[in-house]
Order: sequence, then C-alpha cells, then structure tokens
Amino acid sequence: MNMTSTTSFSVVVEENGHSRSVSFAEATQELHHASLVWTHIYQQDPEGVAWLRDSSGLDPLVVDAMLAEQTRPRFARFRDGALINLRGVNLNPNARPEDMVSIRLWVEEGRVVSVFFRHLRTVSEICDRILAHNGPRNSGQFVQELATELASRTQPIIENLDQTLSALEELSLKSLNQETHRRLSITRQRAIRLKRYIVPQREALSQLSHEDLHWMTQRQRASLQNLVDQVTRDLEELEDIRDRAALLQEEAESRRADDINRKLYVLSVVTVIFMPLTFFTGLLGINVGGIPGAASHWAFISVTGVLLLAAVGELVYLRIKGWL
Repeated sequence: MNMTSTTSFSVVVEENGHSRSVSFAEATQELHHASLVWTHIYQQDPEGVAWLRDSSGLDPLVVDAMLAEQTRPRFARFRDGALINLRGVNLNPNARPEDMVSIRLWVEEGRVVSVFFRHLRTVSEICDRILAHNGPRNSGQFVQELATELASRTQPIIENLDQTLSALEELSLKSLNQETHRRLSITRQRAIRLKRYIVPQREALSQLSHEDLHWMTQRQRASLQNLVDQVTRDLEELEDIRDRAALLQEEAESRRADDINRKLYVLSVVTVIFMPLTFFTGLLGINVGGIPGAASHWAFISVTGVLLLAAVGELVYLRIKGWL
C-alpha cells in the first residue's frame, strides 16, 4: 500500500495472519468473519469521515471524540469497547519531535477504527507488517504493539535531550554565554512539552492494562503494565532533565546578576572618586573674575597635581574603609 500523510485505508487480517486491503464498505461486511478489521481514517478525508459518521455503527459521542480538534491521551470504556487516544513523537520532516502526533482509536473485539490528523510513522510500519502477513492478528495485540512502538520511539528523543544537556553542562563550566543560555531554555521547554503528553498517556495505558476487556489477554495486559513501568522511567528522566536545565538556568541568571553587580560597583567607585574632582574643576571653570591663578603659567599644573593627590587620597581612604 502506498501510504501518504493523507491516506485513509482499511485492511482485513484473517485468522491465519494473511491480510488484504479492502474498501470501507467491505470492511463493514468483514466484521464477523475476520480476525481483525482495521480502518484508518484521515480527519480531512470526506469519504472516510462520512463512513465513520454514517456507516461505522459507532456511537455519535465516540465519533465526535475521535474527530475532536484538540485531545490529550486518554482511555474511556464503552461497554465492550474502548476509546483510546495516544500520542507519538513527531518524526515528520521539518517537525519538532516534542510536538507529539495524536492517534484516536476505537477498539473492540476484532475491530480497530483509528483517526489521524498528521502522519505517524509507527502506524505506517504496523500497516506494512500487516500487509506482509507479519503484523498483529487481533485487537489486543494491535493496541499492545502500537503503544509499545510509540514508547520505543520516545526513548531516543529523551536520550538526545539528556546528551544535549550534558554537553551544555560541560560548556557551562567554562562560560554561560547567551547562546548556551538559549539552548538551555530550548532543552527545558522540549522536556516540558514531552512530559505534558506522556503523563496522561501513562495514565491511559495504566487504566487500559487494569481493565477486564475480553479482547485483551492476560499476557497482553501484563505487557502493557511493563510498558507503563518503562514510561514511568522515561518520565523520571524527563523530570531530571527539566530540573538540571532549571538549575543551570538559575546558575546562569546568578552569574549574570553577579556580573552586573560587579560592573555597577566599579561604576559606583568611579563616581565616588570623580564627583568631588568634578565639583572642584567646575568651581574653577565658572566664568567670573577673581579665579585664583588665572594669570599664572603654573596654575594648570598645580591644579592638576592637587586633583591627582585628591584622587589618590580618596583611593587610600576607600581601601582603608574596606570598600575596595
């Protein structure tokens, strides 16, 4: 199947693992004959959305939830079926991985209906395996494999964030310039965005693993519980990355504040030294008669010497007071 970012499709998986592509109408007819019927719908595909609303047989509340513009990962049980929203890292060209892509699922015995807004590479790979007769053969296995692969694609992104932060920590030992500070901020923001979606995803998977749904085997539920533990470790690593980045940012702000204070201190010292000298030179520079030494050739040198002595005296006084 030639999948693109806007391709809707239906596939049927037989008991023996063999599969084939079918139309939406054929997918409905195969519900009670195949091991798994998977219908994947692009949210802006008029034909697919029309089938979902009018011919899928799903509850209108479920359909509205699957087509909602903004969703977070969640799990909700409806009788023998389940509405599951999951997210995976965005591996599309020119995209940020932490801008996670959602996939909305309706899962019941022998049937999966999914809706997507943007292309998700994991879905393409599962579809390719199914068509190669090597994919999931039932609803429980489909959800288990999808959730596992979504999580596995998140781990390299987290590892990359950790390596980036470690490099920034080494740079910060030398200097925390504006570029390093900017990269720290970006790294922290990426960790926060990932965590925002992964936390509810862990909760959704945890709820799913504890539900007694007859289309999920005990082994599949156990696999999901192990996956929840893995996702929890990923979250702990994201927490660590976020906290380390925050500490480095605080250190950068502290260093910047110290640098500004040092510069202000130097300016204050210069002001203290030159203020009386400026007053004295200003007094001698007034344009009135009777200025002492106005007619003397040695007056300028004498005044300059006095000013230098006054400046040295001020420096000695500041040093004695411990202000320098």
